[in-house]
Amino acid sequence: HDITYTAATKWAKCKKGYLNKFDAVIIFYSIRVCIDGYLSPQFERALRSYSGHKILMVQDDYDNTEQTRKMIKYLNIGTVFTVVPSEYINIVYPKDRFPNVNFFNILTGYISDEIKNYPNKPPISERPIVIGYRGRKVGYWYGDLAQEKWEIGLKMKKICKLKNLKADIEWEEDKRIYSEQWLQWLTSVRAMIGTESGANIFDEKGTLKRKVNRVLSKNPKTTYQEIHAEFLEPFEGIVKMNQISPKIFEAVSLKTALI
Repeated sequence: HDITYTAATKWAKCKKGYLNKFDAVIIFYSIRVCIDGYLSPQFERALRSYSGHKILMVQDDYDNTEQTRKMIKYLNIGTVFTVVPSEYINIVYPKDRFPNVNFFNILTGYISDEIKNYPNKPPISERPIVIGYRGRKVGYWYGDLAQEKWEIGLKMKKICKLKNLKADIEWEEDKRIYSEQWLQWLTSVRAMIGTESGANIFDEKGTLKRKVNRVLSKNPKTTYQEIHAEFLEPFEGIVKMNQISPKIFEAVSLKTALI
């Protein structure tokens, strides 16, 4: 297929009638329709008037879920690719509300030719870092699964220090690695910690996030356990979103072992 890529966030421009030359438009998951104003106003208007097939890809379905639902209706989306497991799709996106929309379950990531044919895959014995990991410390409102990711990193970092193993384990934002640097890092690591990704709490309208932030602004020392017991427990695991993270597939492709 002939594919054109274009930026469409915030204040991206879209000339009148621009989309009409395409048979279909795919709204990639990096354009977070769950956040009001994230899709540029010009592209929003263009998508509304576009009569071709519109496809939406969603990854973080648990964020402001109701806003995503409204946008599916508002933009007249025909197909949604979602990481919500098939057995839960009708809970998140009820058929009676979306009778004419096709929903398909997909993975969080796939292997590109660039990664598949990556030239530098040194043997494990030649890699300088024994255990590597990059996680992310996210808001309490995402629940147990999301907290688990950085807790696993924290515990493994302590174990590596005790055992005097050379490790590169981080979860802070300023330690994130992207693009080519990420592939170089993965091929310098003998084994990577393989954690599940996603969140099992759906914050339908962002209410839980606001409640948690209000409590933490008054008392920053409030523990996750206290927050969970007061606000989150009833919402935990209604939909199970445990995902295989894209970095798992990337590690396998680059001959990096998994823990």
